[in-house]
Amino acid sequence: MKRHARSRIAIVGIDGFSPSTLQHFLGDGVMPALASLAARGVRVPLVSTLPATTPVAWAAMSTGCYPAKNGIEGFLLHRPGRRLDDRISGVYADLMTAEPIWQTACLNGLSSYVVKFPLSYPSAATLRVDGAAGWGGLTCLHEAAASGVSRWPDGENALISAVEQWAGQPPAGLSPVWLGCLSLSSTWGHAPIRFALALSTSEDGPAVSIANDPDWGSLLTTLLRGEWSDPVEIPAADRRGKVRRCALRFKALALETDPVSVQLFNTPVHELSGHSLPDSLWQKHRRAAGPIEEQTDPSLLFSGAIDVATHVDRCQLNTDWLCRISQSVLRDEPWDLFMVHTHIVDWAHHVLHGAIDSRHPRFEPDRADQADALLRHFYAMTDRLVASVIDAAGDDANIIVMGDHGQDLHHTTVRFNHWLAGTGYLAFRDDDPTAIDWTRTLACTLGNSVYLNLAGREPTGIVDPGRAAVLIDELCAGLLGISDPRNGERVVHVAAPREHFAYLGAHGRGMGDIVFCLRSGYQARNDPGPMFEITTPWAEFTSGHDHFWPLDPRLQSLMFAAGPAFAADGRPSRPRPIVDVAPTILAVLGIAPPPDIDGVTIESVLADPPPVPAAPSQPLEV
Repeated sequence: MKRHARSRIAIVGIDGFSPSTLQHFLGDGVMPALASLAARGVRVPLVSTLPATTPVAWAAMSTGCYPAKNGIEGFLLHRPGRRLDDRISGVYADLMTAEPIWQTACLNGLSSYVVKFPLSYPSAATLRVDGAAGWGGLTCLHEAAASGVSRWPDGENALISAVEQWAGQPPAGLSPVWLGCLSLSSTWGHAPIRFALALSTSEDGPAVSIANDPDWGSLLTTLLRGEWSDPVEIPAADRRGKVRRCALRFKALALETDPVSVQLFNTPVHELSGHSLPDSLWQKHRRAAGPIEEQTDPSLLFSGAIDVATHVDRCQLNTDWLCRISQSVLRDEPWDLFMVHTHIVDWAHHVLHGAIDSRHPRFEPDRADQADALLRHFYAMTDRLVASVIDAAGDDANIIVMGDHGQDLHHTTVRFNHWLAGTGYLAFRDDDPTAIDWTRTLACTLGNSVYLNLAGREPTGIVDPGRAAVLIDELCAGLLGISDPRNGERVVHVAAPREHFAYLGAHGRGMGDIVFCLRSGYQARNDPGPMFEITTPWAEFTSGHDHFWPLDPRLQSLMFAAGPAFAADGRPSRPRPIVDVAPTILAVLGIAPPPDIDGVTIESVLADPPPVPAAPSQPLEV
């Protein structure tokens, strides 16, 4: 195998794994690739960010700076001068105010390759493969139509309608009994994307044929019940209305010929170009890996549109693609830094955690084994990505496998705006009881922050700045006194002015005037509804991380590292803040960190002292 003179490092980011669950699966043989890596290297407990969410934690990891400095303080960001309910997306790199490691590598003459990594879009790397938000279940900027399920018959608003005829002759063995048209709505409000459908009888059972036009000469694929198509390429309008080549897959969920019944699932319609830079290099690897497979969030599962098996299939397609693209890049490119991210374990916990944790009020012992087996399957899928990266990177590569935050049970939703309204701090509009009346509102909650409607800062502000300190004290005391009527337990673990959380970097301009974290089992929501509501396993999120206390070991994550640059004795490390990962990676690459970085190199895990100076700040004591 080819040896490389320079120290190289490949990173696999596994979103949202539970440290205790992962440790159990490592010992149980579920993740042999990661277990082997752990046995020959080091592991470091990592303290996540406040809040402990995907964009916030990965931004801190990749920049070495806390949220107050890197500018990413949540999925949605409040900016002074904008109305409190008018927040902006916090998932794009152009909002970061600190330098990520892939950019630092390039500025120092090294080659960095970044695949579907949070906060990498848009930014500079040797190759950046589409990080345009599809990694988090959020709408990807290069998605022409969303994934979904279409049915016939399905009432007045059906996406499928009947047509009278097709041109040409069907393939041998197909006898059409019904012809139709499928219209997928454009994500960006452009003309629908249309397909022609034909339901036929065949020797193997009902079959659905999908074509660009009602013409057998434009046939894209024919599927039996339960089958997936290969990726099919079609023209579709992008967000600016320009027609581009795109790709998607179909699955025939249900087919019947008498009476006629069709149920089709489609993956997102995703552009084949324009999202990754440079495009020529992306096209080279697309030929090896195939079109992007993304969107593994469980919303369609929760709604009942798809079953568990189809959701697992989607995650498998995504994982297989990540394996192929990682192997193609690692084997064919002169990389120094490689980063790839997977989200399926985080989603799996959100779906299954409440079905496994017996503390959930709706825990069903009879289904716990099923949920545990599925969770094992998702961790095993992720281990396949780890194995692919290790294999393709080569024996002389340094490997890091790490997470961004842990998981804890979410058995009860708490709507704190309901409490604020009941205590006179918030008012809803008379003509719309779901909308806030800012002319009568003193404070509102967004996530686990309370924002004062401060005069001179907010466009609708009515709170006199001179009264702000008293109001903050009142609200903190009130939050700490809230208890669950079901059991009398207090639901808020900590509540204080945001300045109190400066040591966690959670005191930036986008955070609320008050930051609070909840006790195990409780999560905050901003939507209308009862103040307290028990969640339902298998049908909604039953795990959480963003509103919990990041110093809780359940919310911590882990970093596993092995290779020539790392100690090989499996020595343990005390918990370190996630901002320490970036300077450690840069030390392995032989690069000095940016001067304003918050993190420090984790020297104890390195085989040799770093050849570059560490930042002057001190690691977090936990």
